Amino acid sequence: MRRSRLRKKEYTALSDINIANLVDVVLVLLIIFMISAPLLQSGIEVKLPQTKAAAVTEQAEGIVISLD
Repeated sequence: MRRSRLRKKEYTALSDINIANLVDVVLVLLIIFMISAPLLQSGIEVKLPQTKAAAVTEQAEGIVISLD
């Protein structure tokens, strides 16, 4: 009789999303995009090094591998 009164504790899955972490990530991404957007519009001038090597005119021969 006593066993019928006792119930086992039922566990349910936690499907809640922690909104605080989501808001933190969104705010960080917003700040990154706000800083990088003006740089993409105006551009950054980069001084690239000049090369002195001549262009390669030879064509490399291919290697044929066959398996039996």
